[in-house]
Amino acid sequence: MKKYFTSYLGMVVLWVYTSAAFAQADSAQMLLRRLSFADILTQPDTAMEGKALSGVRSLQYTADLPFDMYIITKEEIQRNNCVTLADALKYAPGFRVSQPGNALQGETFLINGLLGNAYVKILINDIAIKPNGTRAMPLGAQLPIRQAERIEILYGPAADAYGADAAAGVINIILQQSERPAYVEADLFAGPSGYNDINVSFGGKIGDSRKGLRYRLYGSHTRANDRAVGDSPAFDVLNYGIDSAVLVNNPNYTQDVPFVITPFIGRMPYESRQLGLDLQWRRISISLSQHYRREHSALGQNPAAVSYADNGTFTGENITQVSGVYTLPFWKNFTWRALVNVNTYDMDPQSSVIQVASDVALKMNRVAQAIAAGDPVLLDSFQRSVYRRYFSGRRYQSVYSNSIKTENLLFYNPKPWIQLLLGHIIQNNDVTHQFFGTRPFYEQQSVFSIDDEAPYYYYTSRTQSNLLGQVFIHTASFSLLAGANRYRNFSDQPKYWNTRLAAQYKLSPKLRLRVSQSAALADNVIAYSAENYRVTNYPFSQPLDRMDIENRPDSLRIKPELSQYLDAGLHWSPRQKLEVALSWRRQRASQLVDVFDLTGAIDVSNPIIPLQNLRNGDGSMEWQSVQLSLSVRDLGKRKESSTSLYIQRGSGQEILSDGTTILPFVRQLPKWMIQSNTFVQLSRRAFVQINQQFLSGAFHAGVRDPQASKDPDLRQYQVPFYNLDIIGHLRITDNVQITLKMINATQTPYAGLTGGGPDELVFNPQRQRFTVFGLSYHMN
Repeated sequence: MKKYFTSYLGMVVLWVYTSAAFAQADSAQMLLRRLSFADILTQPDTAMEGKALSGVRSLQYTADLPFDMYIITKEEIQRNNCVTLADALKYAPGFRVSQPGNALQGETFLINGLLGNAYVKILINDIAIKPNGTRAMPLGAQLPIRQAERIEILYGPAADAYGADAAAGVINIILQQSERPAYVEADLFAGPSGYNDINVSFGGKIGDSRKGLRYRLYGSHTRANDRAVGDSPAFDVLNYGIDSAVLVNNPNYTQDVPFVITPFIGRMPYESRQLGLDLQWRRISISLSQHYRREHSALGQNPAAVSYADNGTFTGENITQVSGVYTLPFWKNFTWRALVNVNTYDMDPQSSVIQVASDVALKMNRVAQAIAAGDPVLLDSFQRSVYRRYFSGRRYQSVYSNSIKTENLLFYNPKPWIQLLLGHIIQNNDVTHQFFGTRPFYEQQSVFSIDDEAPYYYYTSRTQSNLLGQVFIHTASFSLLAGANRYRNFSDQPKYWNTRLAAQYKLSPKLRLRVSQSAALADNVIAYSAENYRVTNYPFSQPLDRMDIENRPDSLRIKPELSQYLDAGLHWSPRQKLEVALSWRRQRASQLVDVFDLTGAIDVSNPIIPLQNLRNGDGSMEWQSVQLSLSVRDLGKRKESSTSLYIQRGSGQEILSDGTTILPFVRQLPKWMIQSNTFVQLSRRAFVQINQQFLSGAFHAGVRDPQASKDPDLRQYQVPFYNLDIIGHLRITDNVQITLKMINATQTPYAGLTGGGPDELVFNPQRQRFTVFGLSYHMN
């Protein structure tokens, strides 16, 4: 602990010293800000300083919004050398990120106790990007972070603005736009393990501002030969309770050294790329983009369940999105905005995994033991059949989803200080899942010619509907928002109502007080449908060594996960360029979906044997935090210098899915999160960014014992850690810049986030010291 206390003390001293070294200044006084008709007509990707789009679906000054928002500016993205969304969120208040996370979700992040990949709505230019074929949004370097003008973060649900699935907040990536005829940006970065990244974008405007054509083309490619993560107890197979004889006798298990149980850990290459085109002519906007990402299929999984030995196994996917937006102002301050969006998710056909003693394989073996009823010959026949049909060698997987969404929004501004919004969103989702194939899948081929190659196959289709209503009033002294959302899933589920109420009072031009309440839900039926397994056992029509994995039809009974949020805050700007904020947040989630193992009592006379079921548990999660933030800009003689400090103290509890086990903590969330970000201008052309983070201890996601807090070990508890990132910038000219970034400069070993599933790592080791060198060219 002494080491961590010393690191934390050094972080505070460094922040205080930096603040004192450059005397300060503060933000401009708040003026009367009214919503104008032009703000409704403004296209979502227009950059306007001090304004945000995501709060109420129209551009508003953030000082007028009665809820908590944080804006990551383009300057901050460049200063922090952000390439992925997790890079940017790592330096935003209230987030805990994991780089790496896992194969299916890529990099992951937590916000107020919830997994942001799954519960936060992520948008690009106000258009949702998350596919419906997955539990959560997969994150790599395939999103346009370097091309963003700003990233808007809305804390808390916003069902009345974006639909019920904005359960924990909204992250809106607003892309850059220029008034000039052309602009060009290019970034090149290189690092160890073959790491290289290239980002290119150009755009501009042809013609005058009224009838001109705006255009934007962007792309990027990021790859590396290996994830630079350190060794840890995570790769000790003895930590996962698997009989060593089961592993040694499994042909899929590769040992590091002969006659030693230690697994062989190969390289973990990764890759991301994207390509996008945006056109805007008068009232019409068209966007086309493709986003590809792939990770080693064992990433985040324990080596007793999945093999790390084959460098060629990976999980990859491509997200393709085509959108059209039409904006029409008409009679007496009405504006109609219509959107049509097609989003497809296509898992790379080469996606594959080598399973060893995975959870599904162990469950199948338990079923085989029950059916064999003590007959060793029959048991051996069953187990050999199961292994041959589903788990031998490399197994290919495929997921394909297609989503079509229409969105109609009607704005009405009877006065400049009031906005009424009515909207309707309807979305249809089709998803196909295929697993356990011995060769790559072709999406049109659902039946294989060889019986033993017949894959697990499941198709589902759902339609969702959202009705939106919102009233937003703001004057010089106060702001008030009242909104509601009615959500319906057309699969015999009830309708759900979600509300948002928020108010803000400006006690003076420098001091404002706000409070808000909101609710939303996460309907994961689409993603969960294929993960409900059963075993078919027909001894009279098939050979006795035959068992097939099928889908359970009762997956429609899964209810949406519910989310409720309370927020209160005080914002004070005593001097120009100085901001102090104090906020309190409370997040509660219920009806959480969990995996229920149904093999406890196996009825061998039943031809349908339950294997795995996902359903809503009786548990819940509650998390509340108090956060203090202090930021100072334009320090001393070097006006580009700035510094900020965020301190968060949180507490909470979890009731597990059985409804009786209570954990006096929220797993993976530390009680203390302290963060300091300092940007210093050393000379006319030299700059340095220093980002420091201290996290107190936190329990891993797999912990289910309330007594673990008394004497936790490394498999249960992440010890406190201090993380330091240093980024140096040298401007060769006004357009060319050299960057040197050192991630985890102190070489601190620490764990990231895990999902807590039976196949996941107990300790997800994060990247050790990693240095990146880059060259940037910006012309606007």
